[in-house]
Amino acid sequence: MYYFFKLLAMLRGARALHPRGYLYSGTIIFEDKLVADIYDLGRKYPAKVRLSRGVGLPGFIPDIQGMAIRIENGDSIQDWLLAIGGQGRLTKYALCLSRYINTYYYTSCFPYKLNGKTVLLGAKFIQKAPVRSTKKGLRSLEDFSCDLLVARSYGLWHKVGTLHFDRVLSVKESHAISYNPWNTVPQLRPITWLNQVRSDSYKGSRDGRNESGR
Repeated sequence: MYYFFKLLAMLRGARALHPRGYLYSGTIIFEDKLVADIYDLGRKYPAKVRLSRGVGLPGFIPDIQGMAIRIENGDSIQDWLLAIGGQGRLTKYALCLSRYINTYYYTSCFPYKLNGKTVLLGAKFIQKAPVRSTKKGLRSLEDFSCDLLVARSYGLWHKVGTLHFDRVLSVKESHAISYNPWNTVPQLRPITWLNQVRSDSYKGSRDGRNESGR
């Protein structure tokens, strides 16, 4: 998987998946005791959030919308890598296609261990009016907000915090940032071999992008 995604990124001169997107600065406030061992409840954490189309198809074609969230906590970082999926106990493991950024739930699809419990990570935009995932739409989310969510293996989504979008950052900053689900903290760890495959694909994409020189 590493070499496949590396080659794809070299050919595209961009990320192998989610090649084009917009990066936002933001803030996160956690408010639920489920994550109290990781984050100080009520504290504002700086965040960088990248919104993108998974395959990079034209805006009028449905695509897998992606949301990458980096939570900055002093010297440590935590990356949540999410894509649009289902709301239900089983459908949260499935990705789906949409023309819109904010009409579906976002899900990590792959499991984590949170203080010994198997969970999925997620998000849901609070604003209801549909926003198309065109260049204009992806740049129009300043002052939007998301609920940050956690769900047990076969449980429903449960709100643990709020993400607020501040401003769009430069193309240079968006290109420079590199996300990986293994950018994490000890209390919240990706599990199963699928997450290792996912990590290899991200590394391959990053290395291919760097070697392409674009």
